Amino acid sequence: MIINQLNWLSEGNPQIFRELKGRLKPRNILIAVAMSLVGQLLVFMSFARQIPTETYQAVEKYCRLQPTYQLYQKEYYQVQNQISPYTQVQPKLSPEKTQELQARFKELQQLINDKCPIDQINFQQWWVDQWPGIFVCLSLFASFILLGVGAYMLIDDLAKEDRRGTLNFIRLSPQSSRSVLIGKMLGVPVLLYLAALVALPFHVWAGLSASIPAGEIFSFYAVVMASCAFFYSAALLFGLGSAWLGGFQSWLGAGTILIFLMVFNHRQIEQSPFDWLNLFNPSFILPYLLDRTGSTYLNLPFSHGPIQKLEWFYLPVGATGAGMGIFLLLNYGLWTYWIGQSLSRRFRSDQATLLSKKQSYLVTACFTLMTLGFALQPPRQWLSSQFVSNLHALLMLMGLLFICLIAALSPQRQTLQDWARYFKDLKQKGEGKINHSGLQGLIWGEKSPSVVAITINLLITATPVVCWILLWSVGSEHKMEALSSVALTLSFIIICASIFQLMLLMKTPKRALWAAGVAGSAIFLPPFILSVLSVNPGSHGGSLWLLTAFSWGAVKYASETLVFQVLLVQWTCLGLLNWQLTKQLRKAGESASKALLAGKN
Repeated sequence: MIINQLNWLSEGNPQIFRELKGRLKPRNILIAVAMSLVGQLLVFMSFARQIPTETYQAVEKYCRLQPTYQLYQKEYYQVQNQISPYTQVQPKLSPEKTQELQARFKELQQLINDKCPIDQINFQQWWVDQWPGIFVCLSLFASFILLGVGAYMLIDDLAKEDRRGTLNFIRLSPQSSRSVLIGKMLGVPVLLYLAALVALPFHVWAGLSASIPAGEIFSFYAVVMASCAFFYSAALLFGLGSAWLGGFQSWLGAGTILIFLMVFNHRQIEQSPFDWLNLFNPSFILPYLLDRTGSTYLNLPFSHGPIQKLEWFYLPVGATGAGMGIFLLLNYGLWTYWIGQSLSRRFRSDQATLLSKKQSYLVTACFTLMTLGFALQPPRQWLSSQFVSNLHALLMLMGLLFICLIAALSPQRQTLQDWARYFKDLKQKGEGKINHSGLQGLIWGEKSPSVVAITINLLITATPVVCWILLWSVGSEHKMEALSSVALTLSFIIICASIFQLMLLMKTPKRALWAAGVAGSAIFLPPFILSVLSVNPGSHGGSLWLLTAFSWGAVKYASETLVFQVLLVQWTCLGLLNWQLTKQLRKAGESASKALLAGKN
């Protein structure tokens, strides 16, 4: 019956109909519904088993006799202090008075250990205080399962399609990439959606019982749906590019998402650029929902610290739940859009770069805008090095961005050969605009090497950061240290981009792995070796840290002359790498032209 009701989807989106038809079997539906009901029951019972019983103490919170017994408890401690040999004051009590107090002490000791009569336990208030916890647990479990298990299902589905050979068939179908990918995201985790739908009434009831307005509950649902769109898009993109992992990619992708959610479920707001990462956790909106309940969340499974103090370009985005909800949705929407652009490009062609050069410039601008906004924070008296710590956080996030951009913009060997041959043909024709065309190709071209584009992206990031540093209300020596850190980081990133692009020109079949391995070793191996050897910044040999990806820790111990010498060494290496890259490209262009001419003859 369900299949017949879904037949109308076959014309609107054949892919989603294909996914639903394969998954909405009676057995699968029953299992999903049963697991959802069992999960709800387990959450409910985990709270219900704590309900007060005959052993409930009279001095506890929910006993109506608590005020009286608290007076007994207070008197108990007073008498205890009077008869204790360590707290007695001079003159000492008479034996008769001591005996009287000891008798009263035993009487009070028995009273405060009394159990609360069942008819005096305020069960109604006890349940009122439990509903916020039930609501939060259901919220976290549902979001973790939707994001983690849903990502696993999507990546695993792509791997199965690839093994069966049906993925290429889907690519050749007349459906648009967007239609296919939306069909995957809506159809593959459909049983998870069904389980969540079954849990929806109980979840809404728990929220309303916790005095959370219905509008705020549904705002949480909007954030969860936006997070699903983001993480599912990222999972599909990872699945398209990780076939070489041989079936392990689904566990790796889902595990990474779950670890991220668990870590950032308890990460405190620090008023630094790292706070931006908290925006990718849907539980970030939950404290605003619980504020209305009047309950504390010390015993709840999340902790974000002073979330209401969160600021972005000095705007108090964390001041209200509505403002934070809108900010979360905008952040999810922005990055889901860019991942969707990469998905559309990669889905149709394995050889296409994940982003065009124009798109990369916009992505870098968006990234810089988001992270720099969190770096601009009001001065904190308890942290004198706030500017420096925020700059270091910004440089670390910048490094993560450019690791992704280097992988996303670097063309493969065959693409570079085609570009080199085209560029060589233009040169042989003697066109007057060859220099202009070559420069345009390096800046905007789809098939040109990525080094120039990475350099432009670095300039897009560095320009506002340098302006921010110059506006610091600190001494010139601190500004010079910060500018040196930025310069060393930029130089190191360009070197890594050149190494990666050069390695992709290798003739070995696993050149992408070689490129990732060599570039990764350049980033992580030197700091690891220095750490193992206990060579720390500021110690003997600590200046070697200036040559690593984490140079900012050693800048404050280095002179300006030493920093300039390190930059000179980096620029020399960069020049040699790009000379070799140009040589390899020229050679590849000549080889491709000769092969083409031989084929024509």
